Amino acid sequence: MIQKSIRVFSVLTFCSGVAAISYLAYLPGDAQHNLSPYRMVSLAGIFALLYLSAIIFFRYKSSESADRLTERIKGFKSVDLFSFMLFAVSLTAWVAFLYRDLWTDHFSDLIYVRLAPIMLIGSLVSMQAGIVLLLPHFDFKQFINPVKTIWRTSLVVLGGFAGIAIFISFTGIGFSEDNVGLNWGIAGVPLTFAQVNLVLSIGFLLSFLIHIIRSRTTGKHLRWSLIFDIGVFIILWGSSVILWSNQTMDPSHFSPKPTAPNYEYYPSSDALLFDKMSYHLSAGVGFSETLVRRPLYVGLVSLFHKIGGVSYDRTVFVQILFLALIPAFIYLLTTKLPNRLAGFVAGGLLILRETNAIDLSGKITTSHAKLIMSDLPATLGVVVFVYACIILFTKPKHDKWLLLIIGTILGLIALVRAQVLILTPLILLFTIFPKQNKNKPFISSGIILIGLILVITPWAWRNWDISGTFTLGDTGETMLMARNYSLNPIKYPQPLAGETVADYSKRLSHDISSFIFEYPGNAAFFISNHFIHSLATSAVYIAPLYTNDSPKTLISKLPFWDIRNVWDGASPRGTLLPLLCNLVILAIGIGLARAENKEIGLYPLMVFVVYQAGNALVRTSGWRFALPVDWIILMYYSIALSYAPSKVGLLITSNPLTTPSNDSSKKTNPVYPLIFILLFIVGISVLLAEKTIPEQKFDYLIDASRNKLVRENILTSDQLTKYLQQKNAVLISGIALYPRYFKPNGALYSENLPSDFKYLHFWLINKGDTQIVLPLQKPPVFFPHASTVSVLGCDHGDYVTAWAVFIQKDNREEVILREPSSMFVCP
Repeated sequence: MIQKSIRVFSVLTFCSGVAAISYLAYLPGDAQHNLSPYRMVSLAGIFALLYLSAIIFFRYKSSESADRLTERIKGFKSVDLFSFMLFAVSLTAWVAFLYRDLWTDHFSDLIYVRLAPIMLIGSLVSMQAGIVLLLPHFDFKQFINPVKTIWRTSLVVLGGFAGIAIFISFTGIGFSEDNVGLNWGIAGVPLTFAQVNLVLSIGFLLSFLIHIIRSRTTGKHLRWSLIFDIGVFIILWGSSVILWSNQTMDPSHFSPKPTAPNYEYYPSSDALLFDKMSYHLSAGVGFSETLVRRPLYVGLVSLFHKIGGVSYDRTVFVQILFLALIPAFIYLLTTKLPNRLAGFVAGGLLILRETNAIDLSGKITTSHAKLIMSDLPATLGVVVFVYACIILFTKPKHDKWLLLIIGTILGLIALVRAQVLILTPLILLFTIFPKQNKNKPFISSGIILIGLILVITPWAWRNWDISGTFTLGDTGETMLMARNYSLNPIKYPQPLAGETVADYSKRLSHDISSFIFEYPGNAAFFISNHFIHSLATSAVYIAPLYTNDSPKTLISKLPFWDIRNVWDGASPRGTLLPLLCNLVILAIGIGLARAENKEIGLYPLMVFVVYQAGNALVRTSGWRFALPVDWIILMYYSIALSYAPSKVGLLITSNPLTTPSNDSSKKTNPVYPLIFILLFIVGISVLLAEKTIPEQKFDYLIDASRNKLVRENILTSDQLTKYLQQKNAVLISGIALYPRYFKPNGALYSENLPSDFKYLHFWLINKGDTQIVLPLQKPPVFFPHASTVSVLGCDHGDYVTAWAVFIQKDNREEVILREPSSMFVCP
């Protein structure tokens, strides 16, 4: 074995050396010399390597010489450590070659071009030498036996992929663009080939090093496992916090470019809705009488503000501390399936993917950790939910407290994104039918439902008391679905005059069901279209090109992220082979997960499929809508990539670091009841806050603003009284949020606001929400976000045009008057 390997490696080295010499020889020379001294040294080194590879090839022509080398390697006490060093050199050189953009940014592309062949040859030779040192310890059974059990599952999965591809090619379903606004989404944020190799290399070297350390130490296996898991969990969490918080965010749809007067990031669109409601909760200004979309996430944002303050940057940093748990829990989850290396790779790739999302936020449509959006909190919830389910399924007897926890987690996620309830039938089926469950199956399902109901019932009852309709959020979700289930899915259906919230919701539900019965073909088409589209967009974001392109280069080359020229399903040049390879890798990962865990290994895949089907049912697909589950593709991909590297440790130690098996005789984990109680408290925490936070009054501010206007001779008392006697005149007070300065034809625009003059815009929250427009020729010097203000102006329905704004912040009072001045008359 070792003889053939050495001779094959020698041939590979010789061929790569010849290619490198040809490459260096034909590179353009500098101004003075055709071959620079640097290139002459490089060529000399490569010629020496060619000579050495030829000697080795003929030296080990006989089996006797190979046998002697094998005995020497077996007698070398530090062979594992030396092999580790060779692998480290090899992988470092390989990753350095792939990260061309770093060379260009810190040195020059000219240096990279000349070093590229040296890095490649150095990586190849070091890797071959490391393999040769391990070959005498090699046990093929460690690799081949599990492979025999995965081929059937992997072939079935590949057949499914082929069937979907054939179906798309004949019908066009999946790539028939659906004009439903942002609901027809792009592919997930890309991961580059370099990033995949970087994380895999680090994970392999870390795993190899741990095996070396354990082979030289003594101690209990369980203690090592616990220490290792805690360490990796903290490393992944800390790395996420550092990378995500330090990555510069570009302006995007949900957080536009900062403008005067404060030049701070403020949320917009859905993000503005969540953030604004969080201020309602924390300030107690009308939250108790409002239906709240994503109530648990609104509560989280309110908590983030309490810790980080009103600053956007500090608030999202606190959010990052929370969301950084995602890759850490993905590690724990993936470790439960095959091995720890797969968990580290999956968690590491998720970290880099989210870093890319923040970096590319101004170039592609996405959601990320620095936006006040519910997508990633929902992702964290689904990861923890699947992790708890895997723990449950690996036990011969279902733990009642763990069943309650699973139901409670599902309920909590529903308060962040109600769509997750579509996973309820799946978890119930998995608890009813498994053969290993020694409980009565319907009892297990009932306990999960109890946990779910305990969490969502208080919110459903609260909303019924307010609106007369059972719902977990506001009417926005139903309104969106009613728009999508229509022949003109562009215009949102609006409430009729005098229509109550309950009647409005009932009418929308009736419109949805009527459309399904009247146009079943239309519904079937767009549901299948979005479902296939979700599958396709989730399959192309991992290393779509096997090149050294950066994330920014990838999105500029490929149509997967182009909103204007929507991807039509064609494979761009250079992507067909990587796509096929990635699908094979994915199929192998699914096969490996099933081989080692039976049906349990397929549960995350079922979660992915069912959730994506739920997206399709509401006529959405792609980008942020898939975020809660598209990490599952990354997980199976990592399982396949890490399979062979994870076996290297078995060659150097007889006591590998693996996940300890569960003890079926162990009683209920004493931590489970405490976890359930804590989760239940989290579920009702927003309701408790709503009841206990005192309502903020602004009557004092009205009086202070009146006195200020009169005291500074801006208005007399009679003028103010006469002004307020007009039909549309208002004097209102509250908290001013998100002050932005608008200009005609500027970057900021809203269809409900004026567009023909300059003005300061902000939201005023008190019992309700009011948009304020203050005409100004230039931005004010002092107008802090989240300051308390009074506004004197005229109500235009969609907004109030201010004549004067009284600001009170940190014992400072200011009055800003409209420019140019106008008569005290409301239209």
